[in-house]
Amino acid sequence: MSDLRNLVRDSAQYLTGRVGLMLLGFLSFPVLTRILPIAQYGQLSLLLKIGLLWTVLSKSGIQNAALRFFPEHSKRGTRIGQICASTLIMESILCAALMGSLGLLLVHSRILNLKAQDASLASVLLGLVAVRSVQPTLSCLLRAQGRTWLFNLCELSGKALGIGLSLAALCLLAVDLHYYIGGLLLAEGTVVLAVLVWFSRTGLLSISNFSLGVAKSAWKFSVPLIAYELTSVVLDSGDRLLIGHYLGLSQLGLYSAAYSIATYAEEALMAPVNLSLIPAYMKVWVEQGPKATSRFLSAAMDMFIMAAGGVCVVVYATSGDLIAILASTKFSAARSLLPVLVCGLLVYALHIFFCAPLIIHKKSMALSAITSICCAANIAMNIIMIPRLGIMGAALATLFSYALLVTGLAVISRIYLSFPLPINTILICIGLTVLIYRFIILFSTSSPWLNIAIKFPTAIILYAVGIMLLRPAIRTRILKSLHVCFSVTSKLTVVDGQEL
Repeated sequence: MSDLRNLVRDSAQYLTGRVGLMLLGFLSFPVLTRILPIAQYGQLSLLLKIGLLWTVLSKSGIQNAALRFFPEHSKRGTRIGQICASTLIMESILCAALMGSLGLLLVHSRILNLKAQDASLASVLLGLVAVRSVQPTLSCLLRAQGRTWLFNLCELSGKALGIGLSLAALCLLAVDLHYYIGGLLLAEGTVVLAVLVWFSRTGLLSISNFSLGVAKSAWKFSVPLIAYELTSVVLDSGDRLLIGHYLGLSQLGLYSAAYSIATYAEEALMAPVNLSLIPAYMKVWVEQGPKATSRFLSAAMDMFIMAAGGVCVVVYATSGDLIAILASTKFSAARSLLPVLVCGLLVYALHIFFCAPLIIHKKSMALSAITSICCAANIAMNIIMIPRLGIMGAALATLFSYALLVTGLAVISRIYLSFPLPINTILICIGLTVLIYRFIILFSTSSPWLNIAIKFPTAIILYAVGIMLLRPAIRTRILKSLHVCFSVTSKLTVVDGQEL
């Protein structure tokens, strides 16, 4: 239970940062969708997804080695931890520089035969890719050290500065994607440089600490995960490429807007848990062994599913209103996509629990194989469904492929470490979501803001009451916590009274 409480505490700290990032996104997203035409918004989404694919190749999975190796090395001594951190950081910088140079050669070569305008835009994008290739290794080292405050500071400062510079450039200079991406590059590059200086001053970054042995071990572990990350990105982004091909940039803009809002809902839940989960279960594994790790993962997944049900209830009840408020009415055609996309992304979020046994046992090849199969299935489903069902076909393909991914990981991971699945919790959450959604939609008005004000708290309250009624263990735990708080308050009151 203490490990679970630590997970909740760390997740809450990471959630603070994610809430800040979401608020920044909520402020910038409506501005961006109103400044850019639908087609240009689709083009921006496509460019960033292509950049994400090159980012995966550029970072070469080194950030995964940071989470896996640094805790073990630092436990053996401060000096060994410094060698590990320095090696991983320099390795990530080298990979980013090599892939950035290769990208520039391709962009300006006759192979791609890009127009001058497209080549210059791609060059700026490659600069952003290089920065985003180094940043994950730095972030994972901060996570491994438990420096949540510094992690949140870096994330928030980079995001806030990037949004400020990019939107200012679009508003004051020109509605040109060069300025938008350039603003992101300047902001995020500044933050990464500042973090590198901090690592250097704390002794975690020094050229003299580079170890070829550590570099080889990290590379051996990380290389198979390149395929895992690459196929994961294709699972997430491949539909954007195919929508652009089959339906054009305007339909891509509609789909991208709905997907962005769905991603906010998923990241609000998954990101803080994911950021704290790997260090947490690695700590339990190293200190307490397999049985304790199994219990920990089962309990953590149970809590996660209950939270996911709450997110689903809110999004399902307010999907049309969220689209109207955040993306404007010109994106209203994307309203029907949001519930399907949110469901798919929350199903995908469960994969972090089933990846745990494979990461613990360093089965990176198994991870890559499963995601590769699901990636191929996703592309096939999109090719079949997009021409027939339009952008809804892409949303359904996303849901089905993520369900396939989680099922495959659940089956394979049990070979290495099994843990009880909270089936009862899943059924309860599905039932509550359906019932509350059917009830909430009866209270719709013509004002999206009024709908949000009514539906959001109502859905949350009904869901919380339903969970407490149907989950006696949760109800008992909450009542016990309230009793403890009440007892402490009463004792403090008595003491104060005696002193007076």
